[in-house]
Amino acid sequence: MKIRRCWYCDGYTTTDVGQVAKGSSKGRIFCHDCKEKFEAERAENKRLYIAQKVEVTLERAIRILEKQQNLRFDFDLYYEPFAVVSDFFRKDSSKFESAHEVVACVELLRNEIKVKTQQRVGRKRIDFILTDLKVALEIDGGMHRFSIGKDSQRDVFILNELNKDEKGWEVIRIPTSFIEQDISKLVPAIKTMYSEKQKLRRKYNGFIPTGYSKNNKMAHLSALNGVLPDYEVEEMIKDTILEEEGFSR
Repeated sequence: MKIRRCWYCDGYTTTDVGQVAKGSSKGRIFCHDCKEKFEAERAENKRLYIAQKVEVTLERAIRILEKQQNLRFDFDLYYEPFAVVSDFFRKDSSKFESAHEVVACVELLRNEIKVKTQQRVGRKRIDFILTDLKVALEIDGGMHRFSIGKDSQRDVFILNELNKDEKGWEVIRIPTSFIEQDISKLVPAIKTMYSEKQKLRRKYNGFIPTGYSKNNKMAHLSALNGVLPDYEVEEMIKDTILEEEGFSR
């Protein structure tokens, strides 16, 4: 038996009656009554932190929309879908991992596309499953340019899982920079890239390569001509070349 100081009330307790924090086998020790108070406060602090994090993410999503210079639509058209997504996110904070995912979901709902967020496919988790389009949609941040090989292997696994029961699924990766430029082009870009991938798959007898080559990715980007301005496609192609060569701009 050892006398220890309670980390909650600053009093003293003994190791035979003292309580450690939940999830810890050693470290801080608490009086019996203090432990319950501490656990309740910790749970409430976590709840408040998550709630605040959700609100900050939603505000960032709105700012992404507001900063877009080439909006070709009435901003108020986003009021209803944003309200739906916000309510959904507040009820379950695990549904989105970034403001860019929130913006993407808002745009998908605005186009009346059914969305499932943060869905598990085998042992992998997908940002969005778009059942009607047969698309597993991933929103990629800047760090993904350093994990092309890993992402390709992940895509192969996801496609093999999704195509077990129903053929025709594709993984579409959209960079966050695309989300920031003109969100109204998200759905046309997804559909165009899906069509291009299906065309390549028919060409190669449905074979799914273990890693997407630079040439395949270039074909996907070239397919965006007419969906994106020429200069944007050119910038994405330049980035792809740099990524394949192990550089970043």
